[in-house]
Amino acid sequence: MPDNATAKAQAEAAWRESKRRLQEVIGVTELSPDFRALFDATPRPFLVLASDLTIVPPRSRRSARATHLHRVNAMAAWKVAANVAA
Repeated sequence: MPDNATAKAQAEAAWRESKRRLQEVIGVTELSPDFRALFDATPRPFLVLASDLTIVPPRSRRSARATHLHRVNAMAAWKVAANVAA
């Protein structure tokens, strides 16, 4: 089991990677500090769509588990819904 310093370093690295991926998907160079607070404060999971209507991946496994959807299944469901709407 990792010690607290290791766990903290891993959590910080995961946060930086999550932020980088989100910035890449939504096409911004810097996120508002309130953006993370939005996800952290939301009592229920939700999907975020980028401007091209792609799903922004959940920032945590907790979010993915809470929706009872694996990311691949969620994206497949979105593609089906998008094709039906078109």
